[in-house]
Amino acid sequence: MDEKILYWIQELNITIPIVHIKNDLYLIGSERLNMKQNNHKDNIMVRVGGGYVKIDEYMHKYMRYHQRMLVIHMIKSNESLEWVVEQLKAN
Repeated sequence: MDEKILYWIQELNITIPIVHIKNDLYLIGSERLNMKQNNHKDNIMVRVGGGYVKIDEYMHKYMRYHQRMLVIHMIKSNESLEWVVEQLKAN
């Protein structure tokens, strides 16, 4: 699955961190979300509410939100992006 995630990061020019936490749980930008491959293994699905959406649809809708939230966390904490990501990952 990591190879497929890397493909989508490059394909969609994703500029927010996507970090594996455990099992199917990932830190995507500023939120901890579940991801899985769909049945055909040609796309990554992101858990949103009670269902899943394709990663390209999710990023189109939420990437700017996550960028803003990460900047807000950095400003409030006066720390680097790396520090913020580690704190969000650790919850």
